[in-house]
Amino acid sequence: MILDSTSRTLEIVLAEAKATTDCDITACYATTDTTTTFALNARQTVSNGTSAVTVVNAPAYGQTVQVNEVRLHNGDTVAHTVVLRFNDNGTAISVLMEQIIAAGGDFLYTPQTGAPVAGGGGGSGTVTSIATGAGLTGGPITNSGTVALAAIAAGDLLANIGTAAAAPSPTALTGLLDAALGNTQGDILFRSGTAWAVLAPGTAGQFLQTGGLAANPAWAAPTGGGTVTNIATSGGIHGGPITGSGTLTVDWSGGTVTALGAGLLLNSGTLSSRGAGWDGPITATGSTQAGAYAITAAVSYFATVAPGTGGVLPAAPTAGDRYETINAGANALAVYPPSGATIDGGAANASVLVLAGGSARFFATASTAWISR
Repeated sequence: MILDSTSRTLEIVLAEAKATTDCDITACYATTDTTTTFALNARQTVSNGTSAVTVVNAPAYGQTVQVNEVRLHNGDTVAHTVVLRFNDNGTAISVLMEQIIAAGGDFLYTPQTGAPVAGGGGGSGTVTSIATGAGLTGGPITNSGTVALAAIAAGDLLANIGTAAAAPSPTALTGLLDAALGNTQGDILFRSGTAWAVLAPGTAGQFLQTGGLAANPAWAAPTGGGTVTNIATSGGIHGGPITGSGTLTVDWSGGTVTALGAGLLLNSGTLSSRGAGWDGPITATGSTQAGAYAITAAVSYFATVAPGTGGVLPAAPTAGDRYETINAGANALAVYPPSGATIDGGAANASVLVLAGGSARFFATASTAWISR
């Protein structure tokens, strides 16, 4: 290394502050001038942490300096990153070399090697054991071996889902998404124009609506609904027009109506219920009126009938109500009237039997009287 200008120096700076002790620095160099005078020189100084220290001064006017050796001894208790650099008047700084020197180690620069060497307590040696940390397997290696990634469960990813820097660990995709995007039930994951994003849950009744290409989806309310503002009547139905609230009535004077749709029939000028719908397959229950299966549907399909079990008709019927029972079981089905009522003029609360494979219809003639067919 030649310094041939009054503005050029050689300096050392550390990447860290000292722990206890500054590092000793020695520089050996030769000075020559135009008269070929040759002088050997040495300079001793110490490091100053992260502040640069001049180890070879700039030559005087008409002189040049040839640097033969720069040595640093790390007498501190911690390792230091040593940077040897060329400084041209503070405007042009070039790093010549940089090396981590362990505590007790030596840094050496020579024109022949141009590289640091280590001595004393650190910088080089023989590796005797290599351990493997989190996520790795194969260690400790004391002679030869292979370091590899540790096995993780199928479908897992290596990720850090914590709140601070840490080594990655096996993580399920659900955990990764929860950490990155949230874990609110009903969230929708979609791709925006710049990144993956989350659409928060909408309100009840809304639907997810696409905005088409190059647009984000959004929640929207269904259209097409409305409010009924007027109900007109005709053809024997009276009471309209209704614009707020009101009652519709049927004019029976035009003839006799025997049935009005499923579950309704006419009895002496009034509408009465047949019972609604289908119930089955049913298992008959109980051995008495109190424990029998409650019949509520227009048609009750008993698929399983154990000996002595049955069903009970609804209480407080309207005259004209009709219920049908189908016995697909292996035994006779006992059908009871509601409490205090009779069937076919029999004793109060007495049952009638529907044979296995058979069926029967039960008609209410009064609130406490039924007949079967």
